[in-house]
Amino acid sequence: MALAPFTKIVIDKREERKFRRRALAHYPYEHIEALWGEVRGDTVYVVAFMAMEHRSSLKSLQYEDAELDEHEDDAKDAHLEFLGTIHSHPDCNDNRFGDRDLATMQESQESVMGILAIEAEVKGKKLKKRRCRVAYWPSTRPLEVIRKEWDASTSKKIKRPRRAGVKLNYATASSRKRKRR
Repeated sequence: MALAPFTKIVIDKREERKFRRRALAHYPYEHIEALWGEVRGDTVYVVAFMAMEHRSSLKSLQYEDAELDEHEDDAKDAHLEFLGTIHSHPDCNDNRFGDRDLATMQESQESVMGILAIEAEVKGKKLKKRRCRVAYWPSTRPLEVIRKEWDASTSKKIKRPRRAGVKLNYATASSRKRKRR
């Protein structure tokens, strides 16, 4: 799994075009695929969009967590990295991720999430046009927090940062607040 100090993503245009066609073929249902590639410096290179087993409906999709583990192993066998997933949002003009997408990304080993928004233009009962927009988002995981009690022997070893010449006096600060009110 690649961690996100990366700032750019390079996508194989042909592979992305093929994914769009497959997602449009599944329209109006959602479609998902795995992203394989590598990270070099601050750039992610996506070279393959790989099929994933999933169940989809008009507004959601489901897959097993073991599916991501299998993609991670298969990508290693191909000397690549499993980077994340890309999925479609049918009948949507917004290619930003929603709350459910964010929660899924934080719970999984994804470093990148791609979203293909498919906006359909219908006249009467006939489909006139479909517009597709793709965006790729880096993983946004909360930091792991470790809370420790500091004893006297430990606190001597660690210097706590202070501004030069500034001494905090909490009693004085709280009394100032009361005077202003």
